[in-house]
Amino acid sequence: MQFLLPLFCVVAISEWALTAPEQVMIAATEQYSELVITWVTFESTSTSQVLYGLNGGPLSNVAYGSETEFVHKEGKKPLTRYIHRVNLTNLLPLTKYDYMCGSLANWSKLFTMRTLGDGTSPTTLAVFGDLGYKNGQSIYSLISEATNGTIDGVLHCGDIAYNLFNDGGRNGDDFLNAIEPISSKVPYMVAPGNHEWLHNFSDYQYRFSMPGNTFNGYYSWNVGSAHIISLTTEIYFFLWDGIDLIKQQYDWLVQDLQVSTWS
Repeated sequence: MQFLLPLFCVVAISEWALTAPEQVMIAATEQYSELVITWVTFESTSTSQVLYGLNGGPLSNVAYGSETEFVHKEGKKPLTRYIHRVNLTNLLPLTKYDYMCGSLANWSKLFTMRTLGDGTSPTTLAVFGDLGYKNGQSIYSLISEATNGTIDGVLHCGDIAYNLFNDGGRNGDDFLNAIEPISSKVPYMVAPGNHEWLHNFSDYQYRFSMPGNTFNGYYSWNVGSAHIISLTTEIYFFLWDGIDLIKQQYDWLVQDLQVSTWS
């Protein structure tokens, strides 16, 4: 009997850890007053929710979202991840909010984020590509910029983690945890590069939550006085779906430019 209690404790702690939120990330939507919070668990939870409130005040608001199962097929020990997404609405511009994400099974630590500005606000974005987990020296500078409030958001233009899918996706997990001090504070927007190609860009599609319903491949969003359009050229090289995606992106771009009033 003396060995049963330690064994029980190990199992209980392990199960609790599987529902712990990690890889917390903010993304902009097509509306200034909205943000999407995305995180990962390694066990399904009953709900996906975010508790939030103005910085320094109570977390008096709650928003509910969805959970998507992502079964990784690469590596000797494939992992199943659960991607959680919650949309926050009616947020004030250029305002700090405190928040926690998770479920009744487990909660994240307390984070603080800053919302984007509206159409009259000056904006500073960190724009780069080709940032990996190993030797990702720029990560420390970006953490400092996000912590000090000198950037309003990030544009990571492809070749993420080198690679998201390596080692059954564990390299992607490590990278997204490494950038969490950035992505939990300001919107972390992405575009696909050729290093996201495996299994029809499945890691890229599942792990991120960009605006629109276009597999995170092409989209637009507004920040400050800028209307930012993200396109992918990878669909010209990886033709698993023929040329349909090329035409869809072109038609979408024409429509986006027609409805945009930015000059």
